[in-house]
Amino acid sequence: MQQTIERYQKYNKNVQVNSSNNNKLIEQRNSQQMEYEAAKLAKKIENLEASK
Repeated sequence: MQQTIERYQKYNKNVQVNSSNNNKLIEQRNSQQMEYEAAKLAKKIENLEASK
């Protein structure tokens, strides 16, 4: 019984660590995507202002 509990606790810790790592990766990708979108919009604005 104790071994089962220990296995569960170890598994649960691994799942939490993996989840935390995945969340950080997703946040990083979202941040990079937002930076890309902001740069793209800035370029569009520059082009619009230049065409006036």
